[in-house]
Amino acid sequence: MLVGNSLLWATVALAGVPLPFSVRRGDSNGDVAQKSINRAYFSEGPSARRDGHVEIQLHNEKTFYVSELEISGQKVEVLVDTGSADLWVPSGDVDCHQQSSCTKYGSFSPEKSDSWKKNSTAPAFEISYTDKSKSIGTWGHDDVSVSGTTVKSLSFAVVNQTSSNVGVLGIGPPKLEVTNSANSPGHSPYVYENLPVKLRNQGLIKRTVFSVYMDASDADQGTILFGAIDSAKFDDKLTRVPIVNTRRDKFDEPAMVDVVVNGINIVNGDDTVEISKNKYYALLDTGSTVSYLPKSLYNKLTGTLGATQTSIGAQIDCKYRDSDVDIEVSFSGVSIKFPVSDLIVASTSSCYLGMFPQDLDSITLGDNMLRHVYLVYDYDNFEVALAQTKFTSDTSFDEVDSPEIPNAVTAKAYSETDVKGSVTEDNASTTIVPQAKAVTDDSGSSSDSKSDSASETSSDASDSSQSSDSASSTDDSDSSSASTTDDSSSTSDASSTSDGSSTDSLSKTTSSSSSASASGKEATSSTSADSSSDHSSATKAGMAVALTVSPLMYLAILLA
Repeated sequence: MLVGNSLLWATVALAGVPLPFSVRRGDSNGDVAQKSINRAYFSEGPSARRDGHVEIQLHNEKTFYVSELEISGQKVEVLVDTGSADLWVPSGDVDCHQQSSCTKYGSFSPEKSDSWKKNSTAPAFEISYTDKSKSIGTWGHDDVSVSGTTVKSLSFAVVNQTSSNVGVLGIGPPKLEVTNSANSPGHSPYVYENLPVKLRNQGLIKRTVFSVYMDASDADQGTILFGAIDSAKFDDKLTRVPIVNTRRDKFDEPAMVDVVVNGINIVNGDDTVEISKNKYYALLDTGSTVSYLPKSLYNKLTGTLGATQTSIGAQIDCKYRDSDVDIEVSFSGVSIKFPVSDLIVASTSSCYLGMFPQDLDSITLGDNMLRHVYLVYDYDNFEVALAQTKFTSDTSFDEVDSPEIPNAVTAKAYSETDVKGSVTEDNASTTIVPQAKAVTDDSGSSSDSKSDSASETSSDASDSSQSSDSASSTDDSDSSSASTTDDSSSTSDASSTSDGSSTDSLSKTTSSSSSASASGKEATSSTSADSSSDHSSATKAGMAVALTVSPLMYLAILLA
């Protein structure tokens, strides 16, 4: 696992900046964060000013990614989100729902900074949430330290009233910035230089490009690397797909990181079951912990997996936790496999799939799926390059200084970006029997256990589900890049499944609370100089900025 200090050493050779992520784990029902942070929907009128944000709802063991910033000597952890574009932090005297935990992830007091400057010409900073609560604050700018490197005069908001206790570092496209939806008297919509753009314009990176590596679900850290690619984290070539402007009615360039999915299969050993050949827009959102599908697509996929619909999600046979079943998704012709075993949320006695239905025609891929894709976001060309993730502590940094992502090929269906509106998938016609994972003997040979073996391991898998450490990290999240529907309505209606039963999404049962509260145990990073030297030898001279991330995790047994 790539630890923060070794990455810091490694990026010295890149003249860049690493930004560590840290892990927290809660261990009681009171440690559940149920604050719902909504994504930006650009509606008209001053009362509808909304920031792009992320929905965080925790039900079993959940993860979201935070990173530490330093502003005039004041440290604050912020949720890192590609689904929004603004940085905001709580003030030292912030008023929040649970006052005792308002500043548990740090805060910023402008009066303690000699370099803070309030932006008196900007509109008020106002963020709307799915529970109808808001975060309100003031725009300004200050020097922000990213792992020891200072970004001069970065614009951000200091919030003095909020329903959340963690700030947000939005690194989405500038068109997604809350100022671009402001329509209050005396203020016209505008964009400003958010963190990725500021890094480029101050010469810290050469292009507005960053790569995302989340590491395995049980790992402590992942990395966002600005201005460079870590080619050790994937095997095959990167393949470029377009970021599609799904809001052409409002913007001349993309505001959300939407790509095209043009096929979904379930792969079970040598057998492949087609789920869909239709095209969907898919939002790539690091701020969403779980993933969302349109209802009919969700029903067909979960039906094929033999899931039982319940009021809190799709209950799935625990034997999938020890299976080699994959969900194979085609992104404009590029196939990426997502192990079902890594998408399962386990309670003391049952297993649930960390995917949920929504009343939208688009897909949202959250952290539980994105960790299996090495992603390179290119905002200069509005492209994403992707490849199957290779989980490794090895590093090999390549600076991005060319007009295009280096050594990347173009997807076969790159230009096929037109997607129909509403699509209704057929009901599931096949229910698969998962095959157990291949067992490797001492000689190195392996054999696949078929359905009988899978059945034999079922009871063991069910028993092991009582261990919270084995739960895949998930979180409920709002998702849509092309809808103005409020989350609370898009997920609360019961949907009809293929067998006629009804299901409510997990967000219906958990979005009522308006405060994120968790007491966690912080994982410590290695400070070995030897480890640092190993990483530095793999780097390449140039300019890059690294953002190292660790999942912020909580445990609550709500699915028993």
